[in-house]
Amino acid sequence: SEEAVHKPAMTLLAQLDPQDNASAIADKGGIALLCETLSSSSATEASRLQAVQTIASLCASAVSAVAVADTPGAVDALIGIIASASPSTTTPPLEARAAALTTIASLSAQGGPHHQKK
Repeated sequence: SEEAVHKPAMTLLAQLDPQDNASAIADKGGIALLCETLSSSSATEASRLQAVQTIASLCASAVSAVAVADTPGAVDALIGIIASASPSTTTPPLEARAAALTTIASLSAQGGPHHQKK
């Protein structure tokens, strides 16, 4: 299953130093994988939490912050986690909402999502 592949990959991404590996993570599709997990209907709550926490950590690097901002739907997914607006889903845990808020703050500090289109 998709979850069986994504979970080990996200575990490895979470262990990398974002400052040393930011370009490699973005170039190899790690940022996209993490962002896709945020809105994947097949991802477990634990996987989404790990993804958003890893994204928050990676966004300490400007390269990663730009990659997240440039990933279609990523900013909307992060805002959705913070707002918990969907009544059809369970409210994300506080840790996920805090990590999403940290990520949005990092994106803002790096100049914001330059290419997001509504």
